[in-house]
Amino acid sequence: MNFQPPHIDEQYIKLLEQSNLDLKRRSKVFSYKNILVYSGIFVLFTALVYGFVVYRQKTISFDDNLKPVAFDANKLLLEYNHTYYEIPKREKKFLLNDVCMLRINGQKLQFDALTKQMSSKNSRFKIYVPLGKHYNIILTDGTDILLNENSQIDFTNYRNATDANVRLQGEAFFKVAHNPKAAFKIQASDMLVKVYGTSFDLFNYPSGKTTGVALLNGSVKVETPHQSRFIVPGQQAILDHNQKLTIKPADFSQITAWIDNSIYFKAERLIDITKKLEKRYHVKFEIPDPKLQNLKFTGKINRNDDLLQFLKILNYTENISYTIKNKLVTLTKNH
Repeated sequence: MNFQPPHIDEQYIKLLEQSNLDLKRRSKVFSYKNILVYSGIFVLFTALVYGFVVYRQKTISFDDNLKPVAFDANKLLLEYNHTYYEIPKREKKFLLNDVCMLRINGQKLQFDALTKQMSSKNSRFKIYVPLGKHYNIILTDGTDILLNENSQIDFTNYRNATDANVRLQGEAFFKVAHNPKAAFKIQASDMLVKVYGTSFDLFNYPSGKTTGVALLNGSVKVETPHQSRFIVPGQQAILDHNQKLTIKPADFSQITAWIDNSIYFKAERLIDITKKLEKRYHVKFEIPDPKLQNLKFTGKINRNDDLLQFLKILNYTENISYTIKNKLVTLTKNH
């Protein structure tokens, strides 16, 4: 038998429905509140992390990674903001500033962009290469530069810079990354070279009093204070101390011999050969006899060969004697 009145069931059902409704409301409020709270925590945490990274990148100092030193021509140096830093020989990578990272691997220095759009801010550097060394520098756009010994290169990683991308003193072989929208500009003395993607050798030693560019492939525009010329692969443009620009065939076996550590000469005067040897062996040559100065030779010297080996060959093949005193080498013709 059922002694429970009917209206009690109805009231019980209504109570259950009301209870469920209140529970749903509380759950919804709790859910919304949780979402807001956790979202706020996540945004705050992200902002703090990002702020720390940006702060760290913007306040990072060269002194954290590189040793400030006095200028020394025998060391590989990087100049930034009028301060010299010695680049270590060991493998290493570190932030330079808020837009650029440097990776060091042996004689290779690679610059990596931290942002897709490199700004010109804090991105101009200068590297000094000592005698007897070659160094490979890769810019953020992929441009590959092989620097010859006793060379200096001032550069920016910003392709659209209004100033020259590179200013060179010495010699370097360039493989410029192709970019049809922005020319890569190199200033070497009074010669400005503009390229969009090509390979070429460029030299500008003050002691030689000439500047030249030899094009291996691609297209190059050469501008001087008085004229502008395009050169094609296989050609060389030479600007002399009188601002005269000459276009002639390029002998790459001679021009790029330094890349494989060789000194190449083809029907060259002895006086011109000795100028190359002075750079390599850090000596001075003296040739009193004008006829001997103009004597021409063809050959190739490995940079690792001893200077005495070359002098003995001259003595044996051409009867040219030599004396060495205090790094001064004097050449005379035996009669």
